[in-house]
Amino acid sequence: MEEKINKIIPVIRKLTPSPHASSEEIRIHEVNSYYYGLKPEILMENAGASVAEVVHERFPVDNFSNVLVICGTGNNGGDGFVCARHLTLKGYSVKVVLLGSPEKIRSREAKLNWNLLLMSETKVYTTTDLDLISQLLNSSDLVVDAIFGIGLKGDVKEPFRSIIELINSSGKPVVSIDLPSGLDADKGAPCGVSIKATLTVTFHKAKLGFKNTGSSKYVGDVIVSSIGIPKSVEFLTGIGDFKFSLKERDEFSKKGDNGRVLVIGGSDRYSGAPAISALASLACGVDICVVAAPKAISNVIRSFSPSLIVWSYKGDFLSEENVKQVLELAQSYEFDSIVVGPGLGTREETLSAIISLLDEIKDRRLVIDADALKALSSSEIKFKLDNVIMTPHLGELSRMLTAKIGNSVASRLEAAREASQKFNSTILLKGPIDTIVSGDKVKFNVTGNALMTVGGTGDILSGMCATLMAWGNQAFKAACAASFVNGFIGDMLRDENLYSISPIDIISRIPETFKRLSLKQF
Repeated sequence: MEEKINKIIPVIRKLTPSPHASSEEIRIHEVNSYYYGLKPEILMENAGASVAEVVHERFPVDNFSNVLVICGTGNNGGDGFVCARHLTLKGYSVKVVLLGSPEKIRSREAKLNWNLLLMSETKVYTTTDLDLISQLLNSSDLVVDAIFGIGLKGDVKEPFRSIIELINSSGKPVVSIDLPSGLDADKGAPCGVSIKATLTVTFHKAKLGFKNTGSSKYVGDVIVSSIGIPKSVEFLTGIGDFKFSLKERDEFSKKGDNGRVLVIGGSDRYSGAPAISALASLACGVDICVVAAPKAISNVIRSFSPSLIVWSYKGDFLSEENVKQVLELAQSYEFDSIVVGPGLGTREETLSAIISLLDEIKDRRLVIDADALKALSSSEIKFKLDNVIMTPHLGELSRMLTAKIGNSVASRLEAAREASQKFNSTILLKGPIDTIVSGDKVKFNVTGNALMTVGGTGDILSGMCATLMAWGNQAFKAACAASFVNGFIGDMLRDENLYSISPIDIISRIPETFKRLSLKQF
């Protein structure tokens, strides 16, 4: 992995990160930072210390000696504990109010910093009593708001609503940690009520909601503070991409609620590819996966597993003569995503039929793979950027663009960008380092190894992408998650000192890996 990252870094240095990020993007960056070695307690320490430094610069101890830090029980509160400890060391008289029981402090790193705070000279109160908080506000020169962070869902409830209103009416200057408590990080609007900060010290990037001009009366002045997340982490896939693409199963869900996928593939020459794609999709957790294949091989595909539903159409391969029948199959059921390509073959009749088929379903959520990619070089179909993933290897991408492409990271990125623009699609360019491009979004994936050159791993990838899109993820998000986890499983198998692996080896590990990664705490 280190060797791959070293090849990517010079290219990443030339990329320009977006100045804003959604709350989910921030969480993905944080989780991926941990995956690459930056522990959450370090991020929390950097965050709280950076706020203390800003307070020291903007609100000198000689004029603002009495500081009240009001903390929730989440990680925003944990940042507040760190900030309070550092302000105490800087000579401020600091009082901390924890709005809840210490037993309700949620994360390991926040609990760690709560215990460190208790070891300091900071005066600590555990209360939600409005009268006591009012007294503490009256005796303070400055308030640090660490009640809620980017994880707030729904309207602010009591007693927090009244506490926020009390802070706003106190007349004291307020420094908010990361964003004003009660403000929606993505919309920039209050969740019923919000702190009206004098200054907001936000971490890593300005929040997406800050672009909303209406947010200015809540955020006040904004300082973006680095907490140590490297720029490169923004452009690398990791466990965060996977965790935030998963669908939680509703206890009362029924068959089909967790996704319906159609795989259009296979020919008299290739029967395994569509089966592998479908089996991978089922292993990921989609409820229903149907394979539409020529009648000549439909029973062969059925024989791979009783879990496979196979709908057959006339003939030995896809041609213009049976496109109508395939479309009728595709439209006869409410499929959430469709895979087109595995094993279709490259006959001229098939390539022409693929273009006709794609033109009819271009507005659907699609994963276009394998032989279907070969048909696109002569196509001018424009897809929906957030709905379509194309998964070429370098040779296939060269044919799609009718151009020779160099094998360097920079050349591959340039070609993937060109293809994304040409087809208005998300491009997942497969290779030792996967390159994922969707418009102006870019990520690289460094999981995977040479054992995965075996045929069928790309079909698994397309099945994974289809499942993740069937769960409602946009194409770029699904492509990043699928690319990461497919390679992650390959690396697990490599680390077991196997001489070789097969697609079935990877498929068999999908359920346990999904569970393992979904439960991993950060």
